[in-house]
Amino acid sequence: MSSGGSRTQPTRQERAGCGFLEAADLGFSPEASGIENANALQRAVDQGGTIGVSQPGTYRMARTVYVGSNTSLVFGNGVFLKKVDEEGPFSHVLLNKGALTKTHDQDITIDGLHIIVNGIDVCTFEVYGLRGQVAFFYVKDLRIDRFRC
Repeated sequence: MSSGGSRTQPTRQERAGCGFLEAADLGFSPEASGIENANALQRAVDQGGTIGVSQPGTYRMARTVYVGSNTSLVFGNGVFLKKVDEEGPFSHVLLNKGALTKTHDQDITIDGLHIIVNGIDVCTFEVYGLRGQVAFFYVKDLRIDRFRC
């Protein structure tokens, strides 16, 4: 028997072990190159928790960013991700990590994502048969709100 009150389930941030992170703090910027932005956003999502992009602008993206479990990406009003060919054409802007290994990710949220494809729309297969600017495979509890492409 335990003494005291009962504990509720931990929040997503408690499970991820971190709170809110602004992607700009890691170099994600409308002035940065697509490679720099992809690297900065990857560093942010690798930490998990809630990652915000609040500064309005058009952010160049030159490669896929891989999103893991217990991660929320929240894009503010007036934020656009624009695909650019700095390293060659690529298919996905966002792809969950588990899609590559066929292991389940969980608790992923994408909110307010607006993508400008910019003619950089190729059909390459990082995961055979998986297509789309935003692609998820092997995910439990995925939520996508306010998405435009």
